[in-house]
Amino acid sequence: MTYQDLQGNLHNILIGCATQIEKLAALLQDEHAALTARDVAAVEACTKRKHELLAHLEILDRQRNEASALLDNHNEAGNNGVATDDDFTELKQQIKTLLDKCRHQNDINGAIIDISTQFSKRILEVMLGVASSESLYDSTGRNSKTSSYQSVARI
Repeated sequence: MTYQDLQGNLHNILIGCATQIEKLAALLQDEHAALTARDVAAVEACTKRKHELLAHLEILDRQRNEASALLDNHNEAGNNGVATDDDFTELKQQIKTLLDKCRHQNDINGAIIDISTQFSKRILEVMLGVASSESLYDSTGRNSKTSSYQSVARI
């Protein structure tokens, strides 16, 4: 392969990476909407699609590493053309920006999941009659933190 072929191949792989990361960013927005709407079916669909996108990105990453190595080997062999970081700077910056956007949205979605989990645990405690941190006293003045609670879920 010529230097131009190797460089074109790497460029196409990087474009594929950017395209997949754009799809991931959009999917994370969809996941956010599904999480805030508490739409379980939509969350499941987003999770499935996210796994598919990440698997495709892993393949592209391997291809990118191989293409970069071939380009480096071509340069080390003293062939014409020397790749510089400037050759792909704009594309690399676009990918970095997209990845930062995905990371930020993923953090937000994770926080929503954490809050929802804590809320669900607390509701379950209330429904099962598990005492809160506040102590209650029975008619004799004894601490009855858990002794007088009856599960609301079993009434």
